Amino acid sequence: MSAAQRKSSKSTGNTAMAGLPLTAPSGGSLSSTLSSSSTLNTQQYFSRATDISQMDMQAALDQMRGLITIPVRGSLGPHGVFKMAFYRKQTKNHWARDDPAFVFLQLVFLLGACLAYCVAFRTLSVMGLLMFVIESVGINWLGSGILVATIGKNVAEKFMYASPGAGQLSSSRHVKQSVEWLYAFDIHCNAFFPFFVVICK
Repeated sequence: MSAAQRKSSKSTGNTAMAGLPLTAPSGGSLSSTLSSSSTLNTQQYFSRATDISQMDMQAALDQMRGLITIPVRGSLGPHGVFKMAFYRKQTKNHWARDDPAFVFLQLVFLLGACLAYCVAFRTLSVMGLLMFVIESVGINWLGSGILVATIGKNVAEKFMYASPGAGQLSSSRHVKQSVEWLYAFDIHCNAFFPFFVVICK
C-alpha cells in the first residue's frame, strides 16, 4: 500500500463510522436510511425466532452466566453484557440483540420452572398447568416486559434525549437517535434473569 493510500484510508477511518454513510443517499435523508435498516433488523429478529439452527445458544448462555456472576478477571460479568451491546452498536448500528437465543432460552427456563412447580405442588391437571403458564410466562414475564419496554422507550425518548447545545447547530450529518424497542425489551430480559434465578433457588 502506498503512502497516499495509507493517508487516505487513515483520514477516512477518522471520519467514517463502521461503514455508515456520512451523507444521505440521493432521494432520501440519512435518518430515513437508518430507520429503515432498524426495521429490517426487527424483521430479521422475528424470522430467526422461528429457526433454532440460526440461534447462538452458547453466546446466550455466556451472557446469562455473566448476569449472575461477580465479574472477575477473564469472566464476562454484567458490565460485559452491556459492553457487548455497545460493540454491537458500533459494528451493526443497533443496540438490541439480533439473535433471539437469549429470549428463547429464558422462555424454556420459565416453562421448565412452571412444570416443576406444578409437579411439586401436585397441580397435575392440564387446565391448572395451562393457567399457571399463562399467568407466569404470558403475564408476569411477557406482558410486564412489553409494558415496561414500551413505557421505558417513551420516557427515554421524551425526557432523556440530549438535544444540541446552544453553541451547536444541527447539521445534515446529525441524526436524532431513538431508543430501539427491542433493546428496551432486552433490558427487561437482562433484569428478569437474575430475579428468576434468585426465586428459583
